[in-house]
Amino acid sequence: MAANMWGSAPATGQQVSGNSMISFINDDSIVANYPVAPGYTVALINVNDPNDGKMFIKSIAPNGMPNQTRVFSLQEITPKPQGQDVVSRKEFEALQGQLQQILAVVQKAKEEVK
Repeated sequence: MAANMWGSAPATGQQVSGNSMISFINDDSIVANYPVAPGYTVALINVNDPNDGKMFIKSIAPNGMPNQTRVFSLQEITPKPQGQDVVSRKEFEALQGQLQQILAVVQKAKEEVK
């Protein structure tokens, strides 16, 4: 049912599809008393605390019995850069050390040949 709620960017309390709604709230304490009609599900997102990143899913069964309110953590997903090979400083320094050892062996062998 969550997939239906994200079809568009609705205004506060605007019905999205069927029995799903998205509402923006100002405080987490509003969730407990937020009215939901029987047979409906509402996603409640706190707009005043973007760092908290919580979304509440509150639903009432068609017979009027409330379902357990679910809480989700919202986090921004930042894509990883594509096509860029990156090594850590530690890996770079380890490779640099190996190259210095190889160069020392080659230099020594070069001097022995003379």
